[in-house]
Amino acid sequence: MNYMLTILSLKSYKTLKLENILDEWIASRLYQTLEKVTLALDKYELDVAARPLADFVDDLSTWYLRRSRDRFKGDDFNDSMRTQETTHFVLITLAKIMAPFMPFVSEDVYQRVSGFRMKNVEKSVHLENWPTGESFKKESLENMQKIRDIVNLGLEARDKIKIRVRQPLQILKISEDISKMDNQIIELIKDEVNVKEVIFDNTLISKEDSGLKVSISPEITPELLEEGVAREIIRLTQSLRKKANLNPDDKIDLIVQTDKTGQKLIQKYLEQIKKPTNILNIEFTENNGEEVTVEQYVFKIMVK
Repeated sequence: MNYMLTILSLKSYKTLKLENILDEWIASRLYQTLEKVTLALDKYELDVAARPLADFVDDLSTWYLRRSRDRFKGDDFNDSMRTQETTHFVLITLAKIMAPFMPFVSEDVYQRVSGFRMKNVEKSVHLENWPTGESFKKESLENMQKIRDIVNLGLEARDKIKIRVRQPLQILKISEDISKMDNQIIELIKDEVNVKEVIFDNTLISKEDSGLKVSISPEITPELLEEGVAREIIRLTQSLRKKANLNPDDKIDLIVQTDKTGQKLIQKYLEQIKKPTNILNIEFTENNGEEVTVEQYVFKIMVK
């Protein structure tokens, strides 16, 4: 781990490979924030300078880190490394920007992320130079805002038809021409709204209102229902792991009580269930665990 941190600490913005739209976006948001804070500080407007930091931290935690969670531990080693490098760079730079406003928190972030951990008295965020401004990509910010607008409307559409987000649906129709969209954008929308397809529908466009419109298909096929059940099992298993105070790397056995139909479904989606939950084995037997019911499926689950 220390070796990895040493490598990452040598990274600069110019050496980062921002091949993923999330990485490119968070780097652009970082430098947009830096520009706002620097301009306000130069004018001695301390209250104005502090405001962009809260917005950035919110974007970093609720969008970038949440959306990149699977990338950190994904099978694509290069993408995982780029995610770690980008996150490391962002946190170190953010600590420098926050230093005048939150000196102790900034120092703690700097020491932890850099790997120095207070072992070198000459290494402090307060001895670093102020970050130099890089020109952020306005297009990247605009594209991500459009993605988030589509996602919000898609989630609102799901809420109106009262179908939980863990239940996959088939089609999300949008009034934006997807032929102009990067495939990463479409995949991000599909994953966030939990749909199989995103398609352009020009019937959603009206002369009276040219704003963004979405429509979602409420039909649930047997296959989609099964996927939704598998996701519910994953959710409950993760909840049980958390209650047991397990670390992400801790392996578990899953004890499941269900009928033959439920057993067949679990066997069908076995790898999909095991991978995010770090399950070694699944045993079908009676237990006193927690129960989850989805349509005709009933499962009683405990972890060991």
